[in-house]
Amino acid sequence: MSEQLDLFAPESNLEVKLQSDLIEAIRQRDPIALGEARAILSAGFPEDPLLPAASVLQAALTTTVSGDTHEAAAAQIDHLESVVVPAARAALGTTASTWLAPLWQAQARHWAHLGFVPAWPTAHSAPLWLQAHQWATARQSITTLSPDWRENPIALGWMARALQGEAGTDSQDLWVCLIELAWRDAQGFSETARRIDLPALQRLLKPFEANFLSAQTSHAWFPAWLVQAHPAATTRLIERSRPCGDTPPEAAARLIVRILDAERRADQALLARLRAELRECHADLFELHMRSRR
Repeated sequence: MSEQLDLFAPESNLEVKLQSDLIEAIRQRDPIALGEARAILSAGFPEDPLLPAASVLQAALTTTVSGDTHEAAAAQIDHLESVVVPAARAALGTTASTWLAPLWQAQARHWAHLGFVPAWPTAHSAPLWLQAHQWATARQSITTLSPDWRENPIALGWMARALQGEAGTDSQDLWVCLIELAWRDAQGFSETARRIDLPALQRLLKPFEANFLSAQTSHAWFPAWLVQAHPAATTRLIERSRPCGDTPPEAAARLIVRILDAERRADQALLARLRAELRECHADLFELHMRSRR
């Protein structure tokens, strides 16, 4: 009888109730119940804004991953990212990522056999495990990408995200990855910095970008600025990092580490020579170095 009385409720209340029923069916991941709830809402309120998203999500629950090529993988992953993800967010808000996780896991498992191909960077299991918040599995997938995965900027960005997600905060391994990424691909570093939830990094980037002239052209200079501005916390990170091509930004950071060591040992002759090298290498870094010592 109570269900019959609902039919005489104001239309707005009835629409809200039917929307709630549909959202609950989406949460339960039951495509049959979802289809029934969608049909009921559509019959009474065909213009309801939830209907398109519900249709997309119902299809996602009944679609299986198929194919065995990088091209097929990229197409299906792109559909999930560009169509299904927005629909889940529209229907479920902040809980969408939990709902989406099984879909990302299904993609990751299906494409696990594919090796990394630069032309299809998304068609690899590592970023899919990241989307599913399976941090340890993502790390394993990255490290088996190739023996020299740390020479791959895309893999370094993936690893930074996996390490941050797994630890829930920063770690030395994470910062080493970020330093190497800045040297290998400054644009990739910028994109990764925007994606990961690392407040300490954001706090450091603000003064670097605001006050350091070279920040306007490239984040590759961030490690050199960082080791100068925060030597106690950063020197060991620079020392742990692998050589990344001896570019001017990398050479400057390693030069500053040598200067700091010469200062600790009070080797004035070596210190004078290294400071002269720094002045020749990068005037802004030299000025920052000397300003802190006046």
